[in-house]
Amino acid sequence: MGIVHRAAAVGIVTSLVAVPLALPGTAFAQNEDRPSSFMGGTVFNDLNGDGVRQEGEPGIKDAAVLVKGTDGKAYPYSTDAAGNWLVKYVQSDVYEVSYVDSKLGGTTPSSVRVDVTDHSGHSISFGLRGGSICGVAWMDENSDGERQAGEGPVSGRLVYLHGTDRQAHSGADGGYCFDGLGPGEYRLFSSRLQADRLVLTKGGGDSKFDWVSALSQPVVVGKGEQVTGIDSGYVVPRADLKAVQVLINRPGGGATDENDFRVGDVIEVYGSVTPNGDVPESIGGVLTLPEGLRIEAAVGGLGDTAVIRGQEVHAVHGDKKHQGLVEFLGARVVVEKEFTGGEIKWQVQGFLPDTDPSNDVLTRTINALPAQTQPQTQPQGGAPVAAPAKTAGLANTGVDPVAAGAIGLGALALGGLALFGARRRQQG
Repeated sequence: MGIVHRAAAVGIVTSLVAVPLALPGTAFAQNEDRPSSFMGGTVFNDLNGDGVRQEGEPGIKDAAVLVKGTDGKAYPYSTDAAGNWLVKYVQSDVYEVSYVDSKLGGTTPSSVRVDVTDHSGHSISFGLRGGSICGVAWMDENSDGERQAGEGPVSGRLVYLHGTDRQAHSGADGGYCFDGLGPGEYRLFSSRLQADRLVLTKGGGDSKFDWVSALSQPVVVGKGEQVTGIDSGYVVPRADLKAVQVLINRPGGGATDENDFRVGDVIEVYGSVTPNGDVPESIGGVLTLPEGLRIEAAVGGLGDTAVIRGQEVHAVHGDKKHQGLVEFLGARVVVEKEFTGGEIKWQVQGFLPDTDPSNDVLTRTINALPAQTQPQTQPQGGAPVAAPAKTAGLANTGVDPVAAGAIGLGALALGGLALFGARRRQQG
């Protein structure tokens, strides 16, 4: 797998540093009588995980190697800047030499038994490796989210370790990798370059990235664990934002088909848009209103981040939206002056090149009439007299109150006749 990005290598010092250290508690003879035995080695970053140090695999500084004798006492010896450690003048004994890192996994045995005799030297090194996340970028020719035979790699894709500034470019074989990771949960982010013709394919299959957020699924990495298969599929998009409707609402009354309004009216004008292509898209657009309408505020789902410029309301490109989802950009306006044949124009604008510009624009023509006057009846005395109101109980029934009164009087008359007849029978 071709990996373009690697952590910067640290210069390697191959010779051991001769530091006169001795195991604490050990008594030495003077000069020529003291033991000449020694032990030492290197703690290194085993980038390829083969347990053998190669050129370009840096030493690890300040790693505390433990040396324990038969007395059971263990003593730490720290590595230098090149990852080397050394103990001189070691007495004959059997020692256990070990190193376990809290974050990196071992690629060599973590503990080694060393039998030290007079005039012997022993080299003990420890290879360590961080966790890694690797994947392959590939071309999803049929846009189904699955990688089939013949769908080749994509080089040059820029991938980030989310929440950091670490980045990798996919190589000629499509491979990218982040290594040296401690245990934990990570996500990758697929970045789209300026004028990039490719976008992510649908997730849920072989592509492990969400095509809306461009984030990978969460990846849990254990100590020294190598995680592979966090692949990303790409497609050439068929982008198409479609203008759906131009709507006008009267506050509290819902949408209206009317196109005649009066000076003083408050209305809301909306343009709606939907992604009509085969990939999610970042939605934008411009709603242009005729002179004579004063814009009070941007409204609608896209109104939260919209910008008002004169008679235009601009929807700023935001998060990508799935196909079929309808979004609205609107303006609450006051009809401020009269006009005839004023044009409302709604033009959608996408971040990706649009494959069907014919459905990008909708218009609607409206008129602004004079403010409506309310005539009042003036009696001869001068004061306005209010028109009599219908009784509340009949206001919404459609029953004429005069006819209802006649029916009531007839009922009273019939009741009186019935009462008179009853009394005559009792007298008889």
